[in-house]
Amino acid sequence: MLSSESLAATTGITMEILRDGARAFAGEATLAQLKRTPAVLVSYLTRETTFADGVFLMPGPASSPLGFHRCARVTRFRIEIAGVGRLVNVVAAG
Repeated sequence: MLSSESLAATTGITMEILRDGARAFAGEATLAQLKRTPAVLVSYLTRETTFADGVFLMPGPASSPLGFHRCARVTRFRIEIAGVGRLVNVVAAG
């Protein structure tokens, strides 16, 4: 998705964590509640490298609520930004 306009600060973000198919966490926030703005996050990505075809900023374990850093047999993380899309990441404990 390409856009020359920034997302509104009121844009919703939802997150859900499923462990072995059961909901372990569900929460929501807005872009205004992020520690860093989307513009600042993009600036980190492009400081030393250019991306002619675009780039994805993928959240890591730091985006998980406290106590959710360890995974069950199968843990599914769903993060959705309104008007942008949904990221689903499945992690299998090994």
